[in-house]
Amino acid sequence: NVLIWELGKNIIDHAEASLGLLTIHIVNDFRDKKNRDERKNNRIKYSVQWEKNYFRSNPYDGYIEIILSDDGNGVFQTLKKDYSQKLIVDLDKVKEEDVLEWSFQEYSSRNDKNPEDEPRTGLYWVNDCVKTKHGFISLRVGNSVVAYNFSGNKTSYEPMKVTGLDFIQGTHLKILIPLEEDL
Repeated sequence: NVLIWELGKNIIDHAEASLGLLTIHIVNDFRDKKNRDERKNNRIKYSVQWEKNYFRSNPYDGYIEIILSDDGNGVFQTLKKDYSQKLIVDLDKVKEEDVLEWSFQEYSSRNDKNPEDEPRTGLYWVNDCVKTKHGFISLRVGNSVVAYNFSGNKTSYEPMKVTGLDFIQGTHLKILIPLEEDL
């Protein structure tokens, strides 16, 4: 519930949108072990390129899918000025995919907060929750997507950046959290 609250706050803080949608989908394949490999292969085959490695490496038969979408200006538009100022980059040279990656960093919030006064929030916190659960998170804005695959036991995770996609209005966040059979 705290995760959902934080995602909803992001629509209000960044979207400047007329519409925001949050969906939660539970995929539970525990009961039908017979067609497990076929279903997993279909997930890999029909998923977008930045999700394929997650489905290949996820050892569980079920997952929770959370999707947050809005029709606003997108995180890029609301954070690019702050990104430019904080990282000392000329505003007209700021790249969409770099701002998307930066939006997951600890001090990327456009709200001026003293780190000692309150805990970090926003996508940094959401990303940390997903990492703890060995999940997957992607952020799609405009022509770019940044995705993190936290499956496995790695100590370092580099984001996958995809650019040059067809333009899409708004911000679209997707989270996949594996379900263990005994839950």
